[in-house]
Amino acid sequence: MHGKTAVHTLSCAYHGWRFAKDGACIYIPAKPNLSPPRSACAKTYAVREEGGLIWATLADASWRGIGDVQMPDAFCRGFVVYRSPQATRSFLLNHFAAVRVDGAVMERRDESGARCVLFLQPMSDERTVIYLWIDTEDEPGDGARIEAMLRAARAFRELRTQLEADAHDAPAGSRR
Repeated sequence: MHGKTAVHTLSCAYHGWRFAKDGACIYIPAKPNLSPPRSACAKTYAVREEGGLIWATLADASWRGIGDVQMPDAFCRGFVVYRSPQATRSFLLNHFAAVRVDGAVMERRDESGARCVLFLQPMSDERTVIYLWIDTEDEPGDGARIEAMLRAARAFRELRTQLEADAHDAPAGSRR
């Protein structure tokens, strides 16, 4: 690699460009003797490893992380919500019926007793990603597990619709 170390770099799987932690391109395989221009850079985000996952804050918004929550065993899906992280969290506190809330995590049991966990990730001042995970340990067979995941995603989709409708009904200055 012509003196460029691969440790602590990110490489583009398509072109092979290598980027340092600050997003600066440090190596272009097609032009190995070229010093990459400063304009060749990637946008960087704050990340950290917690709970066996790598979490990224996709904006300047800060978050407290997942704390000591036990990770559920099945990821259902992520939902982008066009609400600020603060407004999203506030709405969910009032409508998700969480039995446990810890920073960016909300947890409850659904009507079947399955454990549902939401992880909130700030994306920008006006967008939040909500990741829905569930425990499916008691679901016998893969078909039942998939059905439990679909059931949880459908139920949360309705709540997401309410959350975004609430944003449209809110006065312009209170949408955050």
